[in-house]
Amino acid sequence: MKVIAALLISFGAVLMLMSMQRTKKILALLVFSPFRANWQFLASLMILLLLGYVLAILPVFQGAVQFLTLLVGFIFFCGALFVYLVVRLGQQTIEDLEETTISKNKLEEIVHQRTIELNEANARLEKLDAAKSDFISIVSHEIRTP
Repeated sequence: MKVIAALLISFGAVLMLMSMQRTKKILALLVFSPFRANWQFLASLMILLLLGYVLAILPVFQGAVQFLTLLVGFIFFCGALFVYLVVRLGQQTIEDLEETTISKNKLEEIVHQRTIELNEANARLEKLDAAKSDFISIVSHEIRTP
């Protein structure tokens, strides 16, 4: 039973290390993001959880039940806090993405409308240019032939 517990704790620690690596990459992408502080806090919680995993292995083999009970409580609390923060951060990210999408769609609509206006203005200018060319041609012809 102790070996299984130690293996589970070890696998949890490895998964936490992998998560920390990914979080490091995410933080590198979020240099100017409003979410950076939240991700940094999550990274701090990951360190605490990893420390909890490491500290949990020794009491399993030594039978230190009271310390292990306190440590398990701490790990569960940090785990619940971690999950809450990930869900909250996920919600904030989705809301930010929706705002960005709405802004992008609104900008595309404005660009489309302005393109239509520019095309209409360009067509009017081409008609005026053609009329000017016709006028100059007629005046030129009248000046040459009295």
